[in-house]
Amino acid sequence: MKELILMCHVLCGVAGLIATVWVFVDALNANEKNLGRIRWLSRAAAACLWLAFLVGGYWYVFDYPADKALILKGPWPFAHSLFMETKEHFVITLLLLATYLPIAAANNLAANREARRLVLGVAALVAVLALMAEGSGHRHGRESGVAREGALTDKAQMEDASLSKYTVSFGLSVALCAVVNALLVIAKEESPAVAHCLQAITGHHWTTHAGLVVLLFVCGGWLFARGNGGHGGRGAGLTARRLTNIVVAGVLAGVLIILAFYVVAD
Repeated sequence: MKELILMCHVLCGVAGLIATVWVFVDALNANEKNLGRIRWLSRAAAACLWLAFLVGGYWYVFDYPADKALILKGPWPFAHSLFMETKEHFVITLLLLATYLPIAAANNLAANREARRLVLGVAALVAVLALMAEGSGHRHGRESGVAREGALTDKAQMEDASLSKYTVSFGLSVALCAVVNALLVIAKEESPAVAHCLQAITGHHWTTHAGLVVLLFVCGGWLFARGNGGHGGRGAGLTARRLTNIVVAGVLAGVLIILAFYVVAD
């Protein structure tokens, strides 16, 4: 049963990675013909990575403790924190990015170059983090446009350069939650009281941790969207380029904080 769970975890993760890379390649050549495929594949990537997360989370909570004890008694006890704990916490950020990918892909990527760059950035982050997670698990056990007839009016160009308010709001939420996720890791590792509180809520600190970050992501995206309301459903005051920079910076900061913490802790 344990081997079946791990196999399902890996297969779902690989399927999600393949779908994400396909989204990246299609987004490089986004046009009216492949927009539907990009959106469908982004949803498939999110679904596969959610499944991998849930199955892997089940194994981590119920089956990993026995393996953890063996690792800690072995010649490389640092493998537990440096690889396993690092992976199991930055993978929460991976889950948020995978959830955000279909939201970003819902924009008109064929007409909006900056929205296309946002999707490329998010897909690249998902792929890199997925590969990192896969690697940690193993240690443990051309951009082109489409020619169009006629010229776009200035108004149409402005509309094409905008993003949906949910693309903006949940992008900001991803960046925020990536950093909060990392800070929560430090808080529970350094404070037994915080760890005990998280443990008491669901029976396992990691389950509560992941649930709180996902809840913050949903609430943050909704609140940011409310603050961005009244603009005809379009995001206001934030360009796609700036949003891309914020998402990338937030995610990288969160992942690096987690990695640095466990390296120093060992």
